[in-house]
Amino acid sequence: MVINSKIPEGCVPDVTVYQYLFTEDSKSIDWDKPCFIDAEDDSQTLSYGDFDNLIKRFSTGLQHCFPEFALGDIVAIYSPNELYYPAVVHGIVYAGGAIASFDHSSDVNLAVECLQTVGAKILIAHSETLDRAIEAAAMVGIPRSHIFLLDQNQVDGIKSVHSAMWTHQELAAPRIMTKAELETVPSYFYYTSGTTGKKKAVAITWLHNNKDWHPFETKALSHSELHHGGGLLFTMHTFLKNRYSVFMLKRFTFEKYFIAIEKNKINTISIQPWIAATIAKDDTLLKLHNFSSVRVGYCSGSPTSKSLCQLFLKKLNIVLVNMYGMTETMAPFETDFERSSQGYVGSLGQGFSCKLIDDDGKEVGCNEIGELCLKEPTKKIGYYNNAEANAAAFDEDGFFHTGDLFCVNEHGNFTHIDRINDVIKYRYKKITPQEIEVILMMHPLVVNCAVVGYHCDEQNEWLIRAFVTLKEHDRKIEQVKQEIIDITKENLPDIKQLRGGLFVLDELPKTNTGKINRRALRQYEHAVPAF
Repeated sequence: MVINSKIPEGCVPDVTVYQYLFTEDSKSIDWDKPCFIDAEDDSQTLSYGDFDNLIKRFSTGLQHCFPEFALGDIVAIYSPNELYYPAVVHGIVYAGGAIASFDHSSDVNLAVECLQTVGAKILIAHSETLDRAIEAAAMVGIPRSHIFLLDQNQVDGIKSVHSAMWTHQELAAPRIMTKAELETVPSYFYYTSGTTGKKKAVAITWLHNNKDWHPFETKALSHSELHHGGGLLFTMHTFLKNRYSVFMLKRFTFEKYFIAIEKNKINTISIQPWIAATIAKDDTLLKLHNFSSVRVGYCSGSPTSKSLCQLFLKKLNIVLVNMYGMTETMAPFETDFERSSQGYVGSLGQGFSCKLIDDDGKEVGCNEIGELCLKEPTKKIGYYNNAEANAAAFDEDGFFHTGDLFCVNEHGNFTHIDRINDVIKYRYKKITPQEIEVILMMHPLVVNCAVVGYHCDEQNEWLIRAFVTLKEHDRKIEQVKQEIIDITKENLPDIKQLRGGLFVLDELPKTNTGKINRRALRQYEHAVPAF
C-alpha cells in the first residue's frame, strides 16, 4: 500500500532559494543578529546582514570574472569547512549557477571523478587541497585561471575568492527564474556512493524546507562537513530559515566539540550516534565538561537506538532526536524525542509518500518488513548524467528505492530494521565490502569471503565484520585467523579494519539465485570473533 504523509501539503512558492530564505519574510530578520560564527574564535562572526551582503557581492564578482557565466553553470567546491563556505554556496546559486561540493580528503583520482561527473567549469579549493586541485583540474581541462582559494590570499598565482569575488561593492540582483527553470535546472550536486563505490551526483533543483524547529533563541553547533547532505539541508538552509546563530567547527575533535559547547553556551547540537554513545558512556568526560546549556541534539548519520536516546536523557538531561536521511531523500520523516526513545524514526514528513516492498517487489502492509521506497517534494532530477543508476534506483512510479528495510505501525510511525545496501557506513566514511574482500583473498587458505556491516548496540554504530571459508588444511584456526587479521592491518587503513570481528564458516549462506546472503550474515551471532 502507498502511505501518504498526514501533514497537509503546503504550497511551495515558485521562488529561488535566496528569495525563500531572505525576501519572503524579510521583516522577520534581525540583520544585526549573528548568523555564522567561528566556534573556536567568536571574533570571526558574520551577521545576517553581512551574510546577505557577501552572497550578493560574490554573485557580482563571479559574473565580473566570468561574463559568460550562464544559468546552470557548475562551480565545484573542494574544501574543508570554512566560515565563508555557506556564503560561497549561496552566492553561486544566487547567480543562477549550481554548486558541486565534494569531500576535501578526496585524492586526485576521486576529485577527477567528481569534476567529470558534473562537468564543472570553475573550482574553488583550499590551501589544504590546492596541489590536488591543480592536478585534478588539469586532468579534466579546467584552466588554472578558473581555480580559486577559499581560505587565504593568492598562492602561486591562484587567486582567493576574497580578492577576486568580494572586492566588488555593487550588489547584484538575484537571477529571476521561471517556474520551468526552477523545476529543471539543478542548483546543487551532492555526491553519494553506490554499492560499487563509484561516485554518483544527486542533482537537486531547489531546496525549500518548511520545518519550524524551536520557539527558543537557538545557538546551534555545526561540526558536520558541509559537503554532506546534512550540511546542505540543515546548516545552510533550515538553520538559516529558522534564524539560528550557527557556530561552525572547522575540524571535529572531542576536545574542540566540548570546548565549543561550554564556551558558547550552545543549546542545540548536531551529533552522530557514535559521538553520542562515547559521551554518554564515559563518566570521565561528563565530569570534565559542562553540557548543561544543551537542550536538544539531532542525531544523524546512522540509526540511533532507543536505548541511547534514553541514556542520553538520563545522563545529560539532553533530548536526543533520531534523524533518518540520505543524500537522495534528505530528511523524509517528522520526528521527536518521544518517538525516538521508542525506537521510531518518526512519521512521513510534509509532501512525502512511500511504500514498503518485499524481495519480490510486492507491497507489504503495517507491521511487515519491506524496503522503503520514497517519493518526496524536494525537486530532484535524480543522478546526474547517469541513466543506468536512475533506472536502478527509481521505479516507474517515481519512487526511490532506499536499500533500507523498514516497518510501519498502524499509527504511521516507522522503524528502521536493517540495511539491504552492502555499503557500510562507518562514522563519516562509506566503505564497500569489495575493498576489504580483495585483501582477505590474499591469504592462501581463503576460498571465499564476505564483508558486511554489523550494528554494535554498545558503540551504536556499524562495524566491519568479515566471514571466510577456508580450503582444507591442518593449521590451527586461531593462527590462520590472526594471519588474516595481520594482512588487513598491513594493507588497509585503520578505518577499514575488522572491528566487528572475523569468523570462519564451513560455507557462506546463499540466496536462491546463488548470491551470498549478506542479510543472513548481518544477523549472524553464533561464533566468537578473533578479537
